[in-house]
Amino acid sequence: MDHSFSPNSAQHSFQPTPASIDTCVNELYSSLPNRGKPPSSTGEWTVLSAIVCHNETSKDLHVVSLATGSKCCGPGLINEFGGGRVLHDSHAEVLARRGLVYAILREILDGSSSLRRPLLASKSPPTLNPALSFHLYISESPCGDAAIYPLADTTNTTNFTGAKIVSSHVSTTATTTTTNNNHTQLKTSSDQITLTRESEEQTLSSLRLKSGRSNLQPSQRSLSHSCSDKILRWCTLGLLGSLSPLKINLASVVCAHDPTTTISAQELALVRAIRGRGASCSVSVVPSVFESSRMAKKKSHKKVSASGQSINYNHFDEGKGKGGHHYTEVTVGATGALQSKGKKKSKKRNLEEASSAPPPEPPQPPSRLSRRSLVELSLRAKPMETTPKTYSQIKLCLTSKEYQAKKEEAMKGVLKGWICCGEENDFIF
Repeated sequence: MDHSFSPNSAQHSFQPTPASIDTCVNELYSSLPNRGKPPSSTGEWTVLSAIVCHNETSKDLHVVSLATGSKCCGPGLINEFGGGRVLHDSHAEVLARRGLVYAILREILDGSSSLRRPLLASKSPPTLNPALSFHLYISESPCGDAAIYPLADTTNTTNFTGAKIVSSHVSTTATTTTTNNNHTQLKTSSDQITLTRESEEQTLSSLRLKSGRSNLQPSQRSLSHSCSDKILRWCTLGLLGSLSPLKINLASVVCAHDPTTTISAQELALVRAIRGRGASCSVSVVPSVFESSRMAKKKSHKKVSASGQSINYNHFDEGKGKGGHHYTEVTVGATGALQSKGKKKSKKRNLEEASSAPPPEPPQPPSRLSRRSLVELSLRAKPMETTPKTYSQIKLCLTSKEYQAKKEEAMKGVLKGWICCGEENDFIF
């Protein structure tokens, strides 16, 4: 079934509205296989995100990549399994963005003959169709700064993001962590950064790391930046990062409404977190609630819990599921690994078990969105006479001088204080 959004051919002035983007994404999600989705009979919830492409010439609107998820993998498992095989950050926005990188690289390599809606105007050299614009949909405000807004039914109460603020403004490399009360010290190769868990008043427009339970061991604490910060980075440096020879700018960010606040308050926070820190894309909030969101599940269930699973859909692999239907890859957020298909599940699911990490297992094979999988595609798309030995060296060789210069400038400005992965997260390729 085609879940793109195309207006009547007479409507030549059609532009993608936030509502049309919301409809396009949610209709596709509803048509996807149930595997990996939170069951409607339980209180499991998740976050939905997608990269939506609009073609100004054909007036077509379609989903390039879609994902769900709200979990991260701690440095302990990343170091244990290594090799770039695990997904560090399984928040929906991050997986959707990685899905766009995957789609572009696959089209560069395999062409567009099998695609109903190709993204490239030419394959050699790779050139993006100039009629396309790209939009990010999220079923709630991204974690971090954009999630700090006043609640509607209380007096002087602000939504608590939970994301840890980066108190230091020194760009460096994180290696180990120790925790003391509300402060986490990151001992690094060139400095020491302090992360603070705020108890009441929250500092606005600041870099933060992902939220996490206060009783987590240092090896289980994610060192990934909040989604608000990552969206700012994508707006600054482009959606594709350094692994693709192309640059794609983000045209807009569309979020579904959080019923605990007003649309205007939620939108103001989104403006502050993204446009207020230097991004040029438009932002908006639509008056709809995702069917498997935390707020939707709270209405029908007394006990709710975040789903431990993530799904990702990609338009390049459209129709490759059973019987030619939609295909989705299912991963486990807390381990960054593909979910095993062999394990039988109990019909009655315990919410605490569903949201907790299963026993660690070597993630073989890796997700199509993993670092290893994407860098393999990048090397095929841009072969080298002599391939560097490590992931970081490969990225450096693939990165254009223009991108590197812009990144260095951003790290001294809008992204100052950004925490990068340490040498222990690098791997031999």
